[in-house]
Amino acid sequence: MILCLASPEPQQEKGLPSLAELFPSGQVNLCGLGQPFLTRVPVSPPLTRPQYEEAASHWPVSFHEDKRVTRALSGSLFTSAEKSAMQNYMALAIRAAEQGARQGMRPVGAAVVHPATGKVLAVGHDCRDGLNPLLHAAMVCIDLVARGQGGGAYTYDDYPACTFLKPGSEMDHPSLPGMGCRTSAVAMICI
Repeated sequence: MILCLASPEPQQEKGLPSLAELFPSGQVNLCGLGQPFLTRVPVSPPLTRPQYEEAASHWPVSFHEDKRVTRALSGSLFTSAEKSAMQNYMALAIRAAEQGARQGMRPVGAAVVHPATGKVLAVGHDCRDGLNPLLHAAMVCIDLVARGQGGGAYTYDDYPACTFLKPGSEMDHPSLPGMGCRTSAVAMICI
């Protein structure tokens, strides 16, 4: 079986090209191949059962459902309390982006949240136009988390919207309800 990309336009007026037209150089032995025909082939592998069923109706495909992707696409990956908490975290990132924009930076913000406690560990905005061209919002937050743990490479004294949680203290952005400990908790960076 040989697959060739067909033209995006229907080829009904011209008809399908012959094998000799598809392989004009004569380097392919065309014996026993039959005449070309059009069929639909999935562009990418299916991620969900409905995508699989649609793809399988056109072409044989393999499918191993990722339940997490299915739950995410159905809107049931997070509880309503978790969604509300994430909305609040995004609001912190947006507020930081707005404050960064007022200082002439690109309007991009980020927030890093502790996965088990829901505490906001760092909030920052894009600083590429200031301290270092590599300091986009996510990198600023990573550096701020490191600062909160006694490390970090930069100081953000000129950027009051870039804050971090000092050990044993509460940040201006307390932990938000609904993001307590989960068995499969992962750190979230909201950008």
